[in-house]
Amino acid sequence: KITQLTRQTIPEAVYDVAMYYDKNNERLLVNTYAWLLSLDPDGFLVSLDEFGVNGASGRKWQSHDRISKLGASLSRRS
Repeated sequence: KITQLTRQTIPEAVYDVAMYYDKNNERLLVNTYAWLLSLDPDGFLVSLDEFGVNGASGRKWQSHDRISKLGASLSRRS
């Protein structure tokens, strides 16, 4: 699927938001969730979200979940 080619893994997403913050002193994903390629131990997709002063959080994401704060962070794979 095309989304599997463009979604980031957990390490890629964490690196990107951390480096962006380090360079620009601005937090990404403060009020937004990024749907990632990585799976949790039960096989659910993982989202990265709420990057604030205490760090970021992640949670499982099920295809029937609905949230208005879902965003996308793209990565290119070969």
